[in-house]
Amino acid sequence: MKDREKLSELKEQVICDFDELYKDSWHVSSLPESIEILAQKSKFIKRHVSVHSGLEKIKAADQKELNVYIQKIADNLGIEAEPVEFTYANFEDCLCNSCPAILSLPDKFEQRFLLLLKGNKDKLIIITPEYELKQISLTKVCETILYDFEGGDASLIKESLISIGVSQDRLSSSQKAILKEKFALKAVSGCWILRLSPAESIWKQVLFAKIPLYSLKIISVGIVIQLLTLLGWWLVGRGAITGELNTIWLYAVGLIMVSIAPLEYIISYSSILMMLRTAEIFKKRLLLGILHLEPEEIKHQGAGQFFGCVMESNVVEQLSAHGGSIAIISNLELVSAMFVLNMGIGGTFHAFVFISWIIISIFFYVRWFKKRNDKIELYRSMSNDLIEQMVGHRTRLVQEDKRCIHDEEDNKLSKYCELANSVDDTTVKINVIIAEAWPIIGLIAIIPSFVMPLESNGLLAVSIGGIVLAFQALRNSVDNMSAIKDFFVFWKQVRPLLQTAVRKKAQHSATIIPSSEFNRNISKNRQPILAVYDVSFRYGEYLRPILKGCNLKIMSGDRFLLEGPSGGGKSTFAMLIAGLKKPISGILLLGGFDQLTIGIDEWRKKVVIAPQFHENHIFMGTLSFNLLMGSNWPPKKSDLIEAENICNELGLGDLIKKMPAGLQQIVGEGGWHLSHGEKSRIYIARALLQKAEIVILDESFGALDPENLFRAISCVLNRVSTILVIAHP
Repeated sequence: MKDREKLSELKEQVICDFDELYKDSWHVSSLPESIEILAQKSKFIKRHVSVHSGLEKIKAADQKELNVYIQKIADNLGIEAEPVEFTYANFEDCLCNSCPAILSLPDKFEQRFLLLLKGNKDKLIIITPEYELKQISLTKVCETILYDFEGGDASLIKESLISIGVSQDRLSSSQKAILKEKFALKAVSGCWILRLSPAESIWKQVLFAKIPLYSLKIISVGIVIQLLTLLGWWLVGRGAITGELNTIWLYAVGLIMVSIAPLEYIISYSSILMMLRTAEIFKKRLLLGILHLEPEEIKHQGAGQFFGCVMESNVVEQLSAHGGSIAIISNLELVSAMFVLNMGIGGTFHAFVFISWIIISIFFYVRWFKKRNDKIELYRSMSNDLIEQMVGHRTRLVQEDKRCIHDEEDNKLSKYCELANSVDDTTVKINVIIAEAWPIIGLIAIIPSFVMPLESNGLLAVSIGGIVLAFQALRNSVDNMSAIKDFFVFWKQVRPLLQTAVRKKAQHSATIIPSSEFNRNISKNRQPILAVYDVSFRYGEYLRPILKGCNLKIMSGDRFLLEGPSGGGKSTFAMLIAGLKKPISGILLLGGFDQLTIGIDEWRKKVVIAPQFHENHIFMGTLSFNLLMGSNWPPKKSDLIEAENICNELGLGDLIKKMPAGLQQIVGEGGWHLSHGEKSRIYIARALLQKAEIVILDESFGALDPENLFRAISCVLNRVSTILVIAHP
């Protein structure tokens, strides 16, 4: 009887938790406002942004459309909303580290969401619909989210534990352990993490990453280390000069040295954090810049140049790890050295000599930078040529004269060796002249002091200490200059890509158009699924238009064949329809909506193109990735089954059976060799698996024999209702 009462109390507690969270949650119709409030509270944005709502049209709580809508709202606000999936086992740990985030509550809450602002291992801070900040239990939220997910298992486990006499204080932990074991790998979705867009200003991202705070910490600790070092030197020097170096003074010096060790650790730890966060900012921005490049901008670049960009990106980490903190410390040491030299026997003159030596060092550095830059530029050019020649090795063997096939490479290698020797020679000179020669220059500057009376020996010791400190600072600066130069080379290489990241991307629409409304607009209003009115296009600003005054209407279920001579603009017209190019004039409508309304991303999901063979590509990866990369990735079991079915219909079944790993076989360069016809059918399958409203096949059947051509056409006609096929007459 008591066991049943305990179980009843636990169920009532869960119901109370539901009611409490319901009051603090936001309805789906308030998502634009709630996301904006969360972004403002997280200091991602300061301004008010008008976001058009379309959720009143989504009544079926379609998760896919909801995900698209949340990302559109984030795009309109200039931030990112990344949908994440946790496993049952790590849900609680991940949730507290995912703030700020939007968390979807179970279905019984009628499409409601929690706005998570901050979190720790015990509590979450949420924003309520009254715009108040409220602290709630992390455990309570997790239990509510996972309650339906666990089904009746949680109650049965609890009942069993109570029945066998598990004590109340161990009941909850025992139940959690059993549930974690049972549902450990189950996926829990419905969470979107908000964060700054990589396109935001570098300075804003630097502030959010707390890089200035780490720099300030390094500077502050570095100053303390310099002061402690000077104090230790003063104690030792005072004792040596006065002859009063007793045990207490030695203990004091030892204590100072021991105190410096943890401070050095703080600098190292802060440098590592600064390195990671700086590298994260640059790499995200670099990736975004690459994604924003237009196809025409990268066609003239080879794999070697992209490989060079990837290799150069590691320079940021190296500079942050080895250059950033060293630069700060060496600058502090230079300032300390000038201060000590000014206090010594040489006075202002000695400090002036040191400043003059630094100016001379800068002159040598500039010459060294120029030579090193020429060497790196040639190295990058050689790397690019090497990769391009490796890719086109067979073509070179056929087309080039074997007697002089390596002459150009030999010339570049010879020039590179000359530059490398020159750079190494200059590096040795810099090390010798700048750092090693300074003690001699420093001592020459205080030669007159050696004949001074005895009372000046204390100041003489200070000057010698300043010379040693300056020597250490100059050696550190020499080591640091290489990292700084590498960074400038990296900046020159990737600067265009970083600027491309802030380029205004194709217009995103903040209004979602559900598939149901899209289809209803076509059927009820008898709208063409695609309409092209008086569209013109040209390559370049001053060139003759390739297309002029083009018109086309495609109704749902139409199957068009577009024929024409080579160079007539067929593929360009297909690219315009697919949203991959923008016309210079005219209107394109999809289901009665223009690109601005429907959004370029949604447009490209509804109109899918399989480009010409030379414009398409098999990526280095599994066959399943190459098939499903445009639809669902990572795929579900049903996606893999459907992909295999389409492959069988296209006549690729025998190929998959021959592959040891089936759909998980690695293909592409270095993987399983695919024939021209097999690649063409994979491109067709990739387009079909995206389940678009319109599929455009640009000369996709040209490499197929009659038997496979019949199979491919039958598969396409059975799978897609609206098709545009481009072919030669």
